Amino acid sequence: MKRFTSFFLIALALVLGACSFGGDVTFVTATPWIITATPETSSTPEASPTPSASATPSATATEDPTPTQEVMRIGYNINAEAVPDWGALWDHLDRLQPHVLLFMNGIGAACEAAGRYPDAIVIHRTYSTHEGREWARRSTGEWIAQWQAEGCKEVVRYTTNEPSLYDIPAFVQSEINLMTAAAAAGFRVSAGNFAVGAIPEWAINSGVFDNWLRTVERYGHILGTHEYTTGILPFGVGQYSRQQLQDPSAMAPSSWPLSLPMGYVTRAQGVLDPVTSPFGLYEQSIAPQPAMAQATVCDGTLPGYWHILRTTWLLIRAECIGLDASAFTVVDGEGLWDNMSDIDIAGVITPIQDWRAQYGIERYMWDMRGINSYANLWRAYFPQWTTAEAAVCQMKWWDFIAPPQYAGVAIFTWSTNPFWISFDVSGVQAAYLYELHDLLEYWSSGGDMRDVCGEYAWAA
Repeated sequence: MKRFTSFFLIALALVLGACSFGGDVTFVTATPWIITATPETSSTPEASPTPSASATPSATATEDPTPTQEVMRIGYNINAEAVPDWGALWDHLDRLQPHVLLFMNGIGAACEAAGRYPDAIVIHRTYSTHEGREWARRSTGEWIAQWQAEGCKEVVRYTTNEPSLYDIPAFVQSEINLMTAAAAAGFRVSAGNFAVGAIPEWAINSGVFDNWLRTVERYGHILGTHEYTTGILPFGVGQYSRQQLQDPSAMAPSSWPLSLPMGYVTRAQGVLDPVTSPFGLYEQSIAPQPAMAQATVCDGTLPGYWHILRTTWLLIRAECIGLDASAFTVVDGEGLWDNMSDIDIAGVITPIQDWRAQYGIERYMWDMRGINSYANLWRAYFPQWTTAEAAVCQMKWWDFIAPPQYAGVAIFTWSTNPFWISFDVSGVQAAYLYELHDLLEYWSSGGDMRDVCGEYAWAA
């Protein structure tokens, strides 16, 4: 599920990544779309107004927003078997009008949501005892038979969750078969549903996913993914160094990226340092790159995203092979915060381990996992905000930076499952979560988030 999924054993068996520490490095870009981090102003209010809990979005379809109704790309991943109060949840969703929702083990609730929010993308996932291996253990016919028995074709169906990619070509072919059969049966699916960091650059560059992308586009299926990072959401796009992550001033909202490359770039020249180099570029530099024949050679290398927006690599590849990248719909079915184990390098620099010692919360085992784990950290890094404001303002930044192909993110999770209490956003775990609900409703109803977050370009 949530933890970083490293590059697969097949890749590691093909090539051993070599690490080189120290030295100078120069970063070169081959496109005009380069990250910038200069906001219009860095002023931040000391206090924000309290949004009205009764603010109700207009009935305007989310695809056609008005000044009183945002396209609300923040939704929820809802564990239907562990919802503490369905009435409270529906009331909140009625006001929020989210553009994406994902229900696990609750096809009835998913069907109801599809009826209540006809402009939303509603996805249903059935939890499996073969998590990650459903693609190899279930036939196309079994998937289709289950969905036909359930009915409710307006609900998008979820394929394998965080697939185990020990045989990428076999996985790709199984998904192509399932997507084709699903379309013939009248179902739209969320395909892929990749774990954080699971898509290797070498596999995309080699063309292994090309026919998979063509099938997603041909039938209008959803490109599903999971994207998390630890603690500070903007770090997840890989542009900051591990050293900067440990410095609250370096991670201040005034430094958050306002644009990112959306095309191939020139690989960094020189020796990358694990402490001071941009996190994503360094990780790319040590990742296995086995030599493989390419169906289509794209000029340059993929930009250094690592946790957040990594799925744009597939969109960039789609454009390169002649597909219309703007036609794709991406749904981040799980996000946005969790402990990504690849951030720490034992014996070199360990930001997450240091955070656990300094800011960890006993109730959550001092670990930096779900949204509830970060109250102490966010108070230290963002003293101008409440815990709820810190969470929602990071979501607002995500909404600003995420490409338009991203229909939204389903925050993991609305659930009282005891294994996921640090992720639970239902309100049961902490009172500040009710403030978070109110802030999201305020945002969705057209409220000016600069009044909450400050006069930053990403908050407009």
